[in-house]
Amino acid sequence: MTKRSSYRLYMIVAALMFVCFFGARKTFAADNRPFLKNFTISDTEIEGDEELKVVFNFDRTPDIQKEIDLVYRLQMRFVYAFDGGVEEFNYECSDLQVSGSKVTAKFKYNGWYLDDTKGKAVWSQHHYHPVGKYELQSISYVSGADESGSCTYNRSEGQFCLSDDASKTCASTTGSSYINYVAASRFMADRIPPRLRQVRLLTNTVTVKPAVIKYEIDIWDNKGFKESEGDVFGASEIKLIRSQKVDDGVVLTYLLIFTIDSRYDQDEFIIPDLCIYDEVDNSTDYIWDSKKRALIHDDEIIPAASVTLKDEYNYVVKESLIKKDLVSVVKKMKEGTAAKLTIPDDLLIKNRTAKAELFEAIKGKNVILVFEGIYGDRYFSWIINGKNVTAPCDVDLLFDTSVVKDPSIYGTTDPVIAVEFQNHGKLPGRMEVRIKNDYTFKILNLSAPVNIYYDDTENNELELEKKANSYRRLDGKDEWLCFSITHNSTFLASNAVLKRTLKIGSSIESEKNEYVYKVIDKNKVELSSLGYNRKVCTIPETVTLYGKKYKITRIGNYAFSGHDKLQTIKISEKIESIGKHAFENCKKLKEIVVPSSVSKIGKNAFLNCRSLKKLTLKTTKLTLGKVGSDAFNGTPARMRITVPASKIKAYKKILNKRGVSRKAVYQGAKKITLSGKKSYSKALRVGSFKLNMKANPSNVKLSYKSSDPKVLKVSKGKVKLLKAGSAKITVTASKKGYFPAQKIISVKVTRKK
Repeated sequence: MTKRSSYRLYMIVAALMFVCFFGARKTFAADNRPFLKNFTISDTEIEGDEELKVVFNFDRTPDIQKEIDLVYRLQMRFVYAFDGGVEEFNYECSDLQVSGSKVTAKFKYNGWYLDDTKGKAVWSQHHYHPVGKYELQSISYVSGADESGSCTYNRSEGQFCLSDDASKTCASTTGSSYINYVAASRFMADRIPPRLRQVRLLTNTVTVKPAVIKYEIDIWDNKGFKESEGDVFGASEIKLIRSQKVDDGVVLTYLLIFTIDSRYDQDEFIIPDLCIYDEVDNSTDYIWDSKKRALIHDDEIIPAASVTLKDEYNYVVKESLIKKDLVSVVKKMKEGTAAKLTIPDDLLIKNRTAKAELFEAIKGKNVILVFEGIYGDRYFSWIINGKNVTAPCDVDLLFDTSVVKDPSIYGTTDPVIAVEFQNHGKLPGRMEVRIKNDYTFKILNLSAPVNIYYDDTENNELELEKKANSYRRLDGKDEWLCFSITHNSTFLASNAVLKRTLKIGSSIESEKNEYVYKVIDKNKVELSSLGYNRKVCTIPETVTLYGKKYKITRIGNYAFSGHDKLQTIKISEKIESIGKHAFENCKKLKEIVVPSSVSKIGKNAFLNCRSLKKLTLKTTKLTLGKVGSDAFNGTPARMRITVPASKIKAYKKILNKRGVSRKAVYQGAKKITLSGKKSYSKALRVGSFKLNMKANPSNVKLSYKSSDPKVLKVSKGKVKLLKAGSAKITVTASKKGYFPAQKIISVKVTRKK
């Protein structure tokens, strides 16, 4: 045998082995399915709504579940014969128990029934069984989580054969595979459909949109009804008003409520077609006939009044906001008319501004402009009467709404909605705003009236809008929040009385001085950061946030880090600690005074402050453990350091270990004490008075400065009163070898005689 022939023989043998292996593997997989040996229908005589009970015997334990992912895994199909043909009934497993190779199952039918009330075979989708004989046609099941264990047995010559292997068969143990409905189900006992007796309109025949329209309907049936609720008749709400027995049955009276929204584009509301059911699903359809103005079923005519619908305003103009000649159209409007101006959805972001010319065109006239738009899931509208226009201007109509995540910052646990307009500023006049979205009444259970607050973030104040005239508006099925305003700023809406509060850990920016503060205690905050590009900075003793005064007791971590333009900073005597990296890389900072109140300086606090040539430590509370590592690393080698005279030796040791060069020059200083009254209240007629100020030591130099020279002037301790008002006097004491000391005195000047 040649080498080529040997190779060919090898390839043929390999191919045969491949086919045999995978063929055997496939057969092996098929053989692993559980096969049905026989089955027993426990009771072939069925009455009414009984379930079908069947016992199955398999050749092994099957992995069968009632259903997986809402798909039934065990089913039986029966055929019912009638004069017009045959119909299939699929029975699905409602309950099963597996015990070894034996499976006991119950089946129920949900599907079609034969309606022969009119003398012909018509199939209707209800849960009925005609009386008669049903022949089993197939049994199907799935074993295992996937479809690999599925089997279907079909009827064939008195037995059932596996669909993909006719050699696998099973049969009924009783020899019978029929079921017989000997009595109709309870549904079949009542074949008389209900009837509509009367329709009564309870609403005025003319009404304004949005509207709530109510009808009463009387329905008769020989036995009873299904309980109706929700939008059974196309209504927003349905209520059973009364039930009355009559000789031939029962009459139920229902109240139907239809809510019509302002965008409903028809001028007339007609009660919709009604399909009424009794308790066994017999039904009757009533169709509206526009000529007869009634609901019709065969020869039955049930009159039903319609409702004429009018718009809220007398619209003579309905145009797009982006119409080119819109201003000229508006100018031609007559007194007592209105214009509905729509913002196109696809142009909302680019064309959301109502121009000043529109408001100028209606100024002083009894003409109403209504702007309508939709943004996301929010419908909104703006409404203004020309008589309310005082200063025409452009208005950005878009705004955003959100739920305040933590309402406790406003002193409440009730829901709070924030309404934020895109551009803040004055409106042309008082305008009404209407908002429909998922946050209003339904979701948050708001009830009218709603308190509307102007959120004045610049002054950290909340101002109740007393003229907002907020109210609840039902528009169709939707709840709208409505209120009027004169400026488009940020507003808060809530049933609660709101006031600004701050939780411990929360941060807030003070827009006046660009500081960000973090609440660290009930009455204390830390200064967390400062706006960039500041050369001079003063940290005050207190700050008022949301109407509450807080002491500033801490400079936070990284508070001034990287502020490379900062040259001078004044720290108040209330600061108790300076955080980590607080002034790191403030490369132009020239001088700093650490007040006597500071007891801790964090690591890297003044790292790389290369221009810090003068450092004054007035505090006596520092220890090595309270000054962080590298706190002064990278500062000038010959920095001049002034410390309390009693602390020169100790502080020199501490500072050298925390980065200060050994070439630094130290000097000691003592403390000056200033005492005297903190405040004065004087009548203007007094003219002048002398400050009662004492210093220790007494031979120090005192200087004085008034915060408002128009109210008062001060020289050598004598105060001259100039006009009514308030001012502060800063008294500074200085002496060589002493730390400078300051005291601030408040003076109130009144006009009292």
